[in-house]
Amino acid sequence: MEIIFLTGAIQAFFFAVLLTGKKTSDFNKKLLSVWFLLLGIHLSLLFLLNKSLCNDIYILTTIHLTFPLLHYPIFYLYVKSLINKTSRPRLIELLHLIPYLILFLLLSLFPDNRDFLSISNQPGRLIHFNLLLNFVSGLTYMSLCLMLLQKYNKRIKQAFSNIDKINLKWLAHLIFSFVAVLLIGITYIVLTKGFQIKSNYSIDVFIYGSITFFVFFIGFYSIKKTNFFSYQNFGEDISATAYKQNAKNKYDKYGLKKNEIPALKETLLQFMDEEKPYLDCDLTLAQLAKKLNVYKHYLTQILNDELNQNFYDFINFYRVEEVKKNLSDKKSDQYTLLGIAFDAGFNSKSSFNRIFKNHTDITPSQYKKNLSQK
Repeated sequence: MEIIFLTGAIQAFFFAVLLTGKKTSDFNKKLLSVWFLLLGIHLSLLFLLNKSLCNDIYILTTIHLTFPLLHYPIFYLYVKSLINKTSRPRLIELLHLIPYLILFLLLSLFPDNRDFLSISNQPGRLIHFNLLLNFVSGLTYMSLCLMLLQKYNKRIKQAFSNIDKINLKWLAHLIFSFVAVLLIGITYIVLTKGFQIKSNYSIDVFIYGSITFFVFFIGFYSIKKTNFFSYQNFGEDISATAYKQNAKNKYDKYGLKKNEIPALKETLLQFMDEEKPYLDCDLTLAQLAKKLNVYKHYLTQILNDELNQNFYDFINFYRVEEVKKNLSDKKSDQYTLLGIAFDAGFNSKSSFNRIFKNHTDITPSQYKKNLSQK
């Protein structure tokens, strides 16, 4: 098992150096580099402890016990920076480090921590508290990350008609993997400590072994997904759709007047039918607003309040209708289903199948089969 820790540490250091070596002003990449560095140090330390090479050095044991309280907030700040494209940390965000500092000082001030807070001569109360705190911290920060992703996906659907390359689905998979590891760890503690079920395996081996594979997972995605280290700045397009959600009428100050709404709505729908801008697979809200010669937030107001849709669903509805119309034409038999989808503005088979089924409740193949039976 030690070799897995060592391999994970080497890979974590490799990615830290790789990110540090790239000349970039992106704060999220710097945070990711720091996180990889901490993972590398932690896995290296775990390797040494498992080999009994530094067990007598108490400060290293303390670092090992408290490091998880650094991993979670830094990962959260990385996700936040990646999504919001922040250029530098705010001073208030340093508050995330307070739990780590408190626990580190607490363990450092009580070297004989196995007897600290002991009850009925049962050792390790502080260690158990530290373990519980790590799990609670992990679940809390992973929940916050998922909330950030949920808000982000709502924002990009207001501005883009194709989100496959920017929806950060890989990040959601990473977070759910984190949560799964934490829940299994909690279950282990409940069974072994609460119900006194004996186990021949250490929780450290499972948790940090999983983190090692987690590093492998990130490394795999960094190679497979070309946009992992080159996340594009879509902030301008996204921020253009922002408005005050809590206002009684969010468009009172900057939105369209009531008498202007019907005309712009009619212009939009007529333009969609006649010019078919949705055939452009990379169409964005900004581009459509420019074609109509209107402000982006005006267009968002029409879509959200009058049509009860976001930009993503609105455009892809027209693409689905275009596919349905082309499939009803007998000449379409000479074309593949995917070719017809691409002509309608879709740019991948997976997104086409998913969106088509969301709009029609059946797959494209089933729809085509139903047409042939009529």
